[in-house]
Amino acid sequence: MPWKRLVVALDRVPEQKLSYLLLPGRGMFTQTLSWFTLFTALSMIVRSSIFSGSNLVGKLEQIVSNSNSKGMMIVLCSLASSCCYIQLALNAFSIGCAGLNSYFGPMRPFFLGLTAVVQEAVWRQALAAGASRGRLVASSVATAMLSLLPEILYFYQSLRRRWKRMLLTSYLQQDGAIPSSTTTNTATRNVTNISNEGNYVSYTLRTQGMGCVACTQKIQKIVDRLPFIVESSINIENGIVTVKTLGSSDMWHEDIKQLCVALSHQGYPSNIIRTNHYDWSLL
Repeated sequence: MPWKRLVVALDRVPEQKLSYLLLPGRGMFTQTLSWFTLFTALSMIVRSSIFSGSNLVGKLEQIVSNSNSKGMMIVLCSLASSCCYIQLALNAFSIGCAGLNSYFGPMRPFFLGLTAVVQEAVWRQALAAGASRGRLVASSVATAMLSLLPEILYFYQSLRRRWKRMLLTSYLQQDGAIPSSTTTNTATRNVTNISNEGNYVSYTLRTQGMGCVACTQKIQKIVDRLPFIVESSINIENGIVTVKTLGSSDMWHEDIKQLCVALSHQGYPSNIIRTNHYDWSLL
């Protein structure tokens, strides 16, 4: 029965512990579509001839028409994104993860569906009142970007990692040299033609406190400040940050320790749990 499938979809909550809880994740898109369908059906029923002219419809239309002035859309968008922009602001002050995604993440499909239906109602009423289409488009784009901010950050990070990996692979295939001016906060080392040594070292860090994609964005920024790290990846589900360097493990071990200290100061306690050695030709 279709209704049974709908109930099952609404009841299927993704894993809440240390999860991105993004739309492409398991069950998230299905739940969002289910809530959107349900809210759309309820909206059509309320606007049907049965309720036409009733006080209920008048109150709902008044709420929708005043949504922009009262900030209802901002609140809905914030809840739909698990308050992602709030976590980004907290990261700027080195506060660390506030756990907002743990509370609001599982409810994202509900608020995403509700936001989409309310946005449709805003369009319908605004067009009926002769409002500017350009202003409506700008408002809808801003709503979508704020609601889908976690997905935007996630795919931005993914594309950036792929781009850096392509540059690294191209560099190593050409058997080039890392510029001798490469520096760190603690020392200046001459690492010219280091790729000829064939050493490719991976450090695995256990990092605590990551709760959402905004946290990984902050961690990625800290890692990107270190020029000797040629590649990195973050796994929020397992609480793992992997950074990779060229050269021997002794060359950068102390600097990786300093990276752990820097992450800890930003609210993400970290320590080295594993070091692996590879040949760069296996990239």
